[in-house]
Amino acid sequence: MICVSLYGDLGAGKTAFVRGMASLLSEGSRVSSPTYAIVNEYRKGKRPFYHYDMYRIEGEDDLVSIGFFDLTQGIMAIEWSENIEDCLPEKRIEVRIEKIGEQSRRITFSRIG
Repeated sequence: MICVSLYGDLGAGKTAFVRGMASLLSEGSRVSSPTYAIVNEYRKGKRPFYHYDMYRIEGEDDLVSIGFFDLTQGIMAIEWSENIEDCLPEKRIEVRIEKIGEQSRRITFSRIG
């Protein structure tokens, strides 16, 4: 499993970033924010691509109920990763998106683990 954890304030561009990922990993998929569904799955690429929104997740029990820990293959992008910080995979790529102007963003990538 490849994990990309996304951090940023509301409106920073996390979902737009995931749309860009999906355009490469699951070409032709229509990406929308999974705020209420919690996870959207896209299977048009070589590997399954999972898009999580952890905005409404309150703890590990919620993650168990959605099968978060059962995934072992594919690529996952996780919005609002700060809400599940203790449950994120040890090895992951962190993407921090900071709004520095109405049309400007600073994006920082870090490899963890």
